[in-house]
Amino acid sequence: MFCREQVGSLVPLAPRLKASGATLVFVGQGLLGMAQEFAEQFVPAGAPVRVLTDPSRAAYVAAGLRRSALATLSPRVLKRGAEAFSAGYRQGALAGDPWLHGGAFVILPGGRVALEQRSEGPGDHVAPDDLLRALV
Repeated sequence: MFCREQVGSLVPLAPRLKASGATLVFVGQGLLGMAQEFAEQFVPAGAPVRVLTDPSRAAYVAAGLRRSALATLSPRVLKRGAEAFSAGYRQGALAGDPWLHGGAFVILPGGRVALEQRSEGPGDHVAPDDLLRALV
């Protein structure tokens, strides 16, 4: 549910990102078929977005993303889940490690990292405006 929520909040930015020379990329941890199905369901056809997958989770480790069962099962997640549910998002089948949390990064040409956001738990997403500001 939370991955769908984050994608839903960021995909509308994709044309603006492309116009600024950036590409919106989502990296999941499921198998290739799962990533393809996710993209077909949640990324509009023709949107300038890439959906990749890393079943080995090496990118997650390299980015220093958090893995925590405690954070996943915290009371805060119940509140965030209710908010996401109220916004129309629903939990689907799990793909990959449910304890591993995501993040958001803006990496500029030359490899300079302009934004690093590592989720503290499910539903802890980057604010779309923060992502756009990082490109300036």
